[in-house]
Amino acid sequence: MAICEAKRREVRRLSGEGYSQRVIAVKIGVSRVSVQNILAGKFCRTARTPPIVYPTEKVSRCPKCGALVKQPCLLCQLLERKESGDVATG
Repeated sequence: MAICEAKRREVRRLSGEGYSQRVIAVKIGVSRVSVQNILAGKFCRTARTPPIVYPTEKVSRCPKCGALVKQPCLLCQLLERKESGDVATG
């Protein structure tokens, strides 16, 4: 869970006033380790969101399995090789 900027500012303010990390954690409602990380500068500045990945190559439906993939479908190729015995199975 990301800690909002307001809470991080409050942690730094309370630390500047001399409160212990344990007391700050209780007042703010975060863990002591989170307080320690904020004061050490080890925190994510914003909530983590997965990057948007736009395909650079054209994708289409595989005629065999129907998956939306870049052609040729590697899964179908692997399954064919597995069935023919070219690929060792674990």
